[in-house]
Amino acid sequence: MSTYKNLTSACIAAVLALGLAACSSSNDSADAPPAEPPPPVTMEPDHPAHETVTVDVALGMAEQAALLMVLQDTGDSDTLTVAAGETEERADVEFTCMSEYECTFTITNNLGTIVATMSSEKHAGEDDPTATAMVPPGPMDTFPLLNAGSTDSIRDDVVRTAGTEVDAGTAGPNFTPTELIGMGIGGPGVLNADDAGLRSDFQANGDALTDADGDPVEAAGPGLAPVLADGTTITGADDAVDPSADMETAPAGWGMKTLFRDWGDTAGDGDGGFETAAIVVKNLGDGMPHPFDRDLADNYVNTAAQAMFTLGVRADGTAPGVTTLGTSVYIGVDELTVGAVTLPLAASVQWANMEFDSDSLVGAQSQDLNVNATETFSGSYFGAPGEFQCIAATGTSCGIARGDDGIIRVNDTNAAPDVVASTGRWTFTPDPGAMITVPDQDWIAYGAWLTTPDDAAGDHRLGVFFNGMDPWTPAANALDATNAAGLRGSATYNGGATGIYVDGDDSGLFTARATLTAVFDENMDGVDAADEDYRISGRIDNFRGTDGVALGADTGDMPNPQGRGENDWVVELGSVDIAETGVIAATGTTGSADGVSWTGMWNGQFFGPSEDDGDAIAPSGVAGRFWAETADPDAADADMNPVTAVTGAFGATR
Repeated sequence: MSTYKNLTSACIAAVLALGLAACSSSNDSADAPPAEPPPPVTMEPDHPAHETVTVDVALGMAEQAALLMVLQDTGDSDTLTVAAGETEERADVEFTCMSEYECTFTITNNLGTIVATMSSEKHAGEDDPTATAMVPPGPMDTFPLLNAGSTDSIRDDVVRTAGTEVDAGTAGPNFTPTELIGMGIGGPGVLNADDAGLRSDFQANGDALTDADGDPVEAAGPGLAPVLADGTTITGADDAVDPSADMETAPAGWGMKTLFRDWGDTAGDGDGGFETAAIVVKNLGDGMPHPFDRDLADNYVNTAAQAMFTLGVRADGTAPGVTTLGTSVYIGVDELTVGAVTLPLAASVQWANMEFDSDSLVGAQSQDLNVNATETFSGSYFGAPGEFQCIAATGTSCGIARGDDGIIRVNDTNAAPDVVASTGRWTFTPDPGAMITVPDQDWIAYGAWLTTPDDAAGDHRLGVFFNGMDPWTPAANALDATNAAGLRGSATYNGGATGIYVDGDDSGLFTARATLTAVFDENMDGVDAADEDYRISGRIDNFRGTDGVALGADTGDMPNPQGRGENDWVVELGSVDIAETGVIAATGTTGSADGVSWTGMWNGQFFGPSEDDGDAIAPSGVAGRFWAETADPDAADADMNPVTAVTGAFGATR
């Protein structure tokens, strides 16, 4: 019993001792050893199941051909490692790894056929890895449907040909006469350059170009009304623009229109027909609104256009008297002489822009209506509201008709194709406050076209052209440095060019860059320096095909200077005097094509106003055409040294 009591007492004492230790001060506990931390818990990682997947990689004909160029013999093999989600190129073929992990491609020539496989990891729950191999698509041509044609036949038209011309009496390419239509040449102008078109002998199955007498003619000069008739036309409706095409865009401040026509086998002679591709580049700006008043005509630079908007007669057709000013425009098929005033012959564009109100012909009347003299009708003239009055001579009448579109215009039922005619004369009196939009009067256009037959042995044709609304004619003393009115300094003109090229077995249309510099009194010293002042020269470079690919390449013998184009086709436009007419006479071209010197000719015309408040001003733009070639086609070794040649037109503004 006593032993049990002693043990119990000892246990109670131990417990009390532990309790007192727990209640002791921090200084007392500092002497106690620190407690050991618990050991870390180690867990095995949860690895998902994984495997190596090998798949075949599909190869098309293009990929097979490219890889066979480097793996030419049976058993030849290559290995390519591509990071996850990345693409690597081998022999112009792009291999793409579509996996969460890197891919290993194995490419082998198996008895002349290329076999490709791809291996990559796949973990549980992930999609199967895949891969592709493809030759990236090449540049897209703007004219993919144009026949390739015969480069030899095209070369025959591009290189020097006796009896053809860049300027009178000068040998040059075999151009087909071409005129720009629908851009207001010789008329009031247009508001939308998309309406522009071309007239030429585009294809052998069409009617030949003629003049009014049915004779072959040359195209009209810059700023003049078109003179060509018959032939064939391409208009803005023949749009060939492909938004995905890679052709260079128009220069800054210019717009480009590409046109395409397939003429078909219209002659029935089995030749398969012809196809024409054309490029038109223009800098037509926005029109400006102006009241239809007596000052309106002064806003047009062309004399024919001025006559179309001159309020020169009274509404009854008589000339203005001393006290009575004319308030109407004359619209007629002939010159009208009233007293001492002779109003000029109007262009057909006037009738095309006469539109009568729909109630001018009521439903009970026939589609055609003969209008007696003095009868009036409301309508619009070039979009301006007003009143038309028939002023037909005794015994005649004016004709109007409702077209299929429901619009009433001057009757042209008996007119020749493409000609708007009338049997009578009219006046137009604008409503008070009527406004009209005056088109841009200072524009330039240039371009080129190429026709190739479906049968490569058939007829090939080409043309280049340039024009503008306002040919520049120097003001008095503008080209005299010794005169206070003489132009001083210099001007740089930037723009573009387009045309046709041949290079070895290749040929087609091109675009390029044009830069010209006109030197007036460069030293500003009032002294004419012979062969230095009042001259212009320039350069055409950065030649590209209609797929945007540079033509030619820089060479070690003749590299391009910094910033002077991406290839080694350079046409230098030789320095020539600025003529008193604003015409740039034909002069030589130099330069090089892939390090080989070439020669040719160029000519042109300045455009733009010549004066501002009576002071002479430099031309606002310049346009022209050029050609250059690298070898003499008549040389004995011409076949051993294929001619590289270009011919084209350019336009540039300051």
